[in-house]
Amino acid sequence: MWDYYSKNNEFEYAYNRNKRLYINIVAVHKAIETNNEMYIEYFIIHEMRHIYQHYCIDLYNYNISKCPNINHAKKWKENYSCYIKYDNQEDYYNQVVEFDAYVFAMAVIQYLYGEKNYVQIPKPYIDNENYYLAVKYLIYYFKSQNF
Repeated sequence: MWDYYSKNNEFEYAYNRNKRLYINIVAVHKAIETNNEMYIEYFIIHEMRHIYQHYCIDLYNYNISKCPNINHAKKWKENYSCYIKYDNQEDYYNQVVEFDAYVFAMAVIQYLYGEKNYVQIPKPYIDNENYYLAVKYLIYYFKSQNF
């Protein structure tokens, strides 16, 4: 089983103006070694969602008329201004940007591969009805757009 709380398993995203995604090779190796290859895809999707969040924030800051969702961009910007690192797990998972990225990644995985439990839901979201509703909404949206 994947351990969300281990530094050795972390996929890491570091945002800079080059918009690069940095992946912890130890986490990739661990996923392959434990037959959890789906976690590689899941976390890359999760981290790419953070890139999208920053893209929207940039549009919000510099070209608001092209921002696809001003309300989301504003909330994401506020969240990133006081971002809580992974060390404080409860507060980390309660952040708007993390909730959005985890929901988005799960929705993409389920849309592509079905609702089988290919990846485990982070513990703080297991009893969170809003998490499941948000995932289902995005899957519905993806289907309606014929992605």
